[in-house]
Amino acid sequence: MATLFDDALDEKRLLRPAFLLARGLGSRVFPDVLDRDAFLALARIAGTPGGSVSIHHAEFGKRSEKTTRIDPVRAWDGLFQVFHEDVILEFSPSPLFVWLPAGERFHVVFGSKNMIAQIDNMRNEAGSFCAFVDASSLTEKGKQFLLEAYERYTI
Repeated sequence: MATLFDDALDEKRLLRPAFLLARGLGSRVFPDVLDRDAFLALARIAGTPGGSVSIHHAEFGKRSEKTTRIDPVRAWDGLFQVFHEDVILEFSPSPLFVWLPAGERFHVVFGSKNMIAQIDNMRNEAGSFCAFVDASSLTEKGKQFLLEAYERYTI
């Protein structure tokens, strides 16, 4: 049985833009790793509490696992334990998700157009992402990878 993890990510564990487009979802790319404040802000936007946060995660080459937490603070604690893995967060009841690729310096928030509009109102992501890339100590190849990810996953 296919899982969200299987459907959303390809064999290299990269988010499939076709998955987002086929479901009519929007997405935004944000610099660096998801921090606690941003996580809790997403939980508020998604309507948690009153809902739940499911953490779909797996180390490369292994099958995905799923844990669900009702309390956002406990969900953050659970996420913190698997940050080294590929992760998709699923905020319920609203259609809001976060892809956290293992070892990368960005994350992608995706969901309904309404959810993405609420996130757009919170941040000016394009300017902050480009500024992050410019200020990073990454190689030119690393910077190019981040900029390409920004282009690929901004839907």
